[in-house]
Amino acid sequence: MPPRFQRWNDARSDILGGELADVRHIAETLGRPGIWNGQFAQYRRPYTQTAAVTTLQQTFPWPEGWEFWPTDPHTCAMTNADQVMGDYCTQLTQTGGAGAPGYILQARFIPASNLHTYTVYASMKASGAAITCRWGFACYGVGKAFIASVWGYAGAPGVAWVENMQQFGAAGTAFAANTVWVRFIFEANDATAASWVRVDGIHLET
Repeated sequence: MPPRFQRWNDARSDILGGELADVRHIAETLGRPGIWNGQFAQYRRPYTQTAAVTTLQQTFPWPEGWEFWPTDPHTCAMTNADQVMGDYCTQLTQTGGAGAPGYILQARFIPASNLHTYTVYASMKASGAAITCRWGFACYGVGKAFIASVWGYAGAPGVAWVENMQQFGAAGTAFAANTVWVRFIFEANDATAASWVRVDGIHLET
């Protein structure tokens, strides 16, 4: 039997039923909604992005399924220097200016409800034992209007790769009130000069 595929549309939403209009991408094996390309294995070059570019430029050069939003002058970039799964991980770097490096955001919207439990895993490491990061979900209401971000993990992962598991929804961290869509978000929130945080192996179980 030939493989079946999950399709998603131009709005980057999972197609849950018979909606096939305006399809551009065949994203992954058919199944429950997940975080696609959480290993940063599929990408388009160039794969380094800085904030000092136009909005039009910010729509293309990152791994498929992800948006990179660094705080100028810092960077978010894929690297193959040290990864957990596949050929790459993503590194968020504080380059010495003011502020923290920024965040990466899942491009696709996942339909979500606080009636269900979502278990999420992410592997992390940092350049120093006290360097911090956090991750969770950006929550959206009807029409994909942003409500708030909720954080399941906030801490210092340490200098060696570690996998962390968090639950969201009915168990663990609740989504914001009136949430019907979510997107995974990972933020390097430490302003220590010349520090970095790496992330890889992001996946969701429902």
